[in-house]
Amino acid sequence: EHDPPVAMDEIKMLMTYALMQEKSSILQGDVVGAYLKASLGGRTMFAKLDSQVQPKEWKLKYKDPVVPLHRSWYGLEKADHDWSNERRKILTNSG
Repeated sequence: EHDPPVAMDEIKMLMTYALMQEKSSILQGDVVGAYLKASLGGRTMFAKLDSQVQPKEWKLKYKDPVVPLHRSWYGLEKADHDWSNERRKILTNSG
């Protein structure tokens, strides 16, 4: 179900091949906080809010508040899968 990670040797081989082609160029980019930009897929997940980020009115009202996650987080087992799906949608919609 999850996309396997790409090995650095495979990336180097692909870049070498591309540069050996006539009139070739390579464009590279990085998405800062990529996993955080991906919608969280699958079942609803919740996170406990630390007291430092809770709204003041919540501190007396709720003992251990939790909130639903809408975006993927680094460290989630499926974060790479969610980002792969998001990246695929972006690239497909871009043509």
